Amino acid sequence: MLTARTLRPDLYIVARSSHPDSAEKLRRAGADRVVSPYTLSGRRMAALAMQPAVVDTFDLLVGGADTSMRVEELVVGAVGGRGAPRPSCAAPGGAAGAALRRRRAAGGPGRRGDPPSDDIVVAMGTRDQLTALAATLGPGPARR
Repeated sequence: MLTARTLRPDLYIVARSSHPDSAEKLRRAGADRVVSPYTLSGRRMAALAMQPAVVDTFDLLVGGADTSMRVEELVVGAVGGRGAPRPSCAAPGGAAGAALRRRRAAGGPGRRGDPPSDDIVVAMGTRDQLTALAATLGPGPARR
């Protein structure tokens, strides 16, 4: 991991942690994200016990047999020197905006509360709906 980070500082590194106390060491060594299979399994079991229909729905969206619906990250591109129009729950083309994640704290939203460029919109919909939403968000930077 140290060699990869040295050769490619822009590389997004995901590491697996077998022990809870090794996660911080992996982050210090250069991991952007650390995944613990035991923690993930415990959270999934709790979610299945508390909200099984929600877990089943996300399983269908993310990797189920029905591939007509998808969940994707879309990067907000610059439109006219400011962020793209604000995505709403009922986004253009019929896709549903599920979340907006700020990539950077500085700059703030545009004059109408539009997300600044480089923010990430997590949206659900068909391939065509997500393509239409991506077009309204403007040309974003290349994915990592």
